[in-house]
Amino acid sequence: MSKRLRFYICILMLILLYGCGMDNNQRGEVETVSIKMTEEEIALMTDVYGEEDRMRSGDLFDFHAEALQQLRAGMEYLEKKYPECGVKIVNFSPATKISPQAQFLLQGEEEISYTMALRVVDGAYVCTDDYYSVFIR
Repeated sequence: MSKRLRFYICILMLILLYGCGMDNNQRGEVETVSIKMTEEEIALMTDVYGEEDRMRSGDLFDFHAEALQQLRAGMEYLEKKYPECGVKIVNFSPATKISPQAQFLLQGEEEISYTMALRVVDGAYVCTDDYYSVFIR
């Protein structure tokens, strides 16, 4: 194969690869979802993403919305399992494609730290925590 033919094949492959990576959205705009959040949710999401204006406006990208669902699932789990214990989420790291498990740092009324993990199993959020194991130590 001549060098010229190899060059044209490489250029053609680059053009084809670029075309496969293009979004079907004509204007290149990214769609957002409008979601109302509580002050606690805004604070935790701002800690993760650092976009306070976006979090306050509620115009979230799809990955923000997924992280918010994870956060709300974790909050609901804590409210159901420990309604009277005063356990609060202090820090939150959402699940991603690289890290399939969300991590939560919790703090109780006694200033003791706990951890909680959230993962998706068969389309449902499953939480596990170490609240009781801290007292056993």
